[in-house]
Amino acid sequence: MKKTILLVFDFDGTLADSHEEVLAAMEYSCKKLKLSLPSIEDLRNTPAKDLIKSLKIGPYKIYRMLQYSRSYLKKSSKEVRLYSGMPALLSSLNQNVFHFHVVSTNTQEKILRTLKNEGVGGLFSSVQGSMGLWSKKSALEKLARKNPSSQKIYVGDEERDILAAQDAGFEALSVGWGFKSPELLQGFQPRYFVRHLKQFEALLHSLG
Repeated sequence: MKKTILLVFDFDGTLADSHEEVLAAMEYSCKKLKLSLPSIEDLRNTPAKDLIKSLKIGPYKIYRMLQYSRSYLKKSSKEVRLYSGMPALLSSLNQNVFHFHVVSTNTQEKILRTLKNEGVGGLFSSVQGSMGLWSKKSALEKLARKNPSSQKIYVGDEERDILAAQDAGFEALSVGWGFKSPELLQGFQPRYFVRHLKQFEALLHSLG
């Protein structure tokens, strides 16, 4: 049987260097809801569920926060770029082995535009944007059913990505260049952890 790898990416902090824009969107949504934005240190080192508890917000406000954040991202004129070296790496991987997809909370329009501008839009079989904070598991499960493969990997930069991958039967691949701290990520025991793009490249080539 030919080896195939379903390689699904988070977008912000994983493929795209969008820290500033995401933080601005969070500040905007917190201001609209009259909430205090946690410090950068807390955002990087505290699991999302613990942050939500500390803010004392329920499901409705979480939903509103996502709506405001997406509204900000849609209106933003700032062009997001992929991390340096990422387009070349994606282009170098064997498309008969790796099947690329995106599952992200960012807007579908923003993701598609960025991938197109970077010249890699044609490499991705699907893009699912505007996911809820805890909706990635179901999206991954649907992708797995539609794309039978010998190996399924979800690449992300947050503990939410690790948990979604594990719950959906994927191997979690965490990257250390994103928003959450490497120490926090490793505490959730992803199957793979890479700190730098070179390590990521070496790992993918060894898998493929």
